[in-house]
Amino acid sequence: MKHKLSLNELQSTSPIKKKKLRSAASSSAELQRRRRAEIETLRKEVAQLEECLSNEAKGQQLSLVVTKDNGQLSEWHRHALIQYQQRLKSEQRNHQLKKMIEQQSKDTNKLRHVLYKRNVLDGIEFVRTFESPCVKDFFMDYASLLMDQLEEEVDSTYRNFKRMYQPQDGSIITCSQTMYDEKCQSNTLEFETTTPMDWPMRAAFKHVWNVLESSSDQSRKSNALETKVHLTLPLPNRAACHFHKLHFLRKFEEQDRVIIIWSDLMQMTSKNIRLRSIAHAVFTPSEINPLHACVMQTFLKLYVEPSNGGNVLPEDVQYGREVVLGAFGRLMRIFWQTQQSQLLEKPL
Repeated sequence: MKHKLSLNELQSTSPIKKKKLRSAASSSAELQRRRRAEIETLRKEVAQLEECLSNEAKGQQLSLVVTKDNGQLSEWHRHALIQYQQRLKSEQRNHQLKKMIEQQSKDTNKLRHVLYKRNVLDGIEFVRTFESPCVKDFFMDYASLLMDQLEEEVDSTYRNFKRMYQPQDGSIITCSQTMYDEKCQSNTLEFETTTPMDWPMRAAFKHVWNVLESSSDQSRKSNALETKVHLTLPLPNRAACHFHKLHFLRKFEEQDRVIIIWSDLMQMTSKNIRLRSIAHAVFTPSEINPLHACVMQTFLKLYVEPSNGGNVLPEDVQYGREVVLGAFGRLMRIFWQTQQSQLLEKPL
């Protein structure tokens, strides 16, 4: 038996569906209005930030009165502006410091260029020579006293010369072989040379003595030469050093050799230090050809010491040992090598 249901019965048996109620806040129109409002707010904040950036670029005071519609300052906005202010000030300060350093470097290079001009160094030489506190010791009678001390040192060296002097083996010296040796110990430099010459001993000595005599002052003593001179020592990348130099030299002619002994004192004008030297040159006949050839052997000792045994600053001692002594060493090296070449190239 089939059951037939009426339309009313079917409707009564199907579940009842509830109608969905859409609020005004969830409508698409409302969502669009909210989004447009948020976008507009963001645009206003962007415009305000751009205005602040523009004011900062012009050096104007940044205003923190940036508000929302309700008058309340955005916390993240405030923090961002403060951070921006601090960073901008740091960058500006860093830029100023870089400009100052660059300008200082330019000024330093200009000053260095001016100070190392020849005419400026000449002016410094004048000031240091005539206004140094050490200058007074080298005028009037004090220079004569020092010269007497140098003479005594020369004579004392000659009295002990046989014990001190050790001649080289003549068999190893040829007529064309020169020898040069240099030693450095703490604050002392030593130079030794051997120069064989193809001319008689007396003639070679006379030539050397004439050269020494032409560059010395008139001596008070026989067989002696004296020199008083203001000496300028150029230094690389530094101001030149200035000295008062006293030089005493004496010759001692023996039967089979001629000896020249000299002593120097060089007082630095700007520091309480001085350089001292004691040296000798010995002319002997050549063992191979004694009538027509000879050998000249030299020795020089150069050292730094305080002036008059007084107190001296440690930095002055270091300066004298590392800078002044080194510069004099270079000059002496050039002098000895040049002298050897000239004696070899100048026959009698």
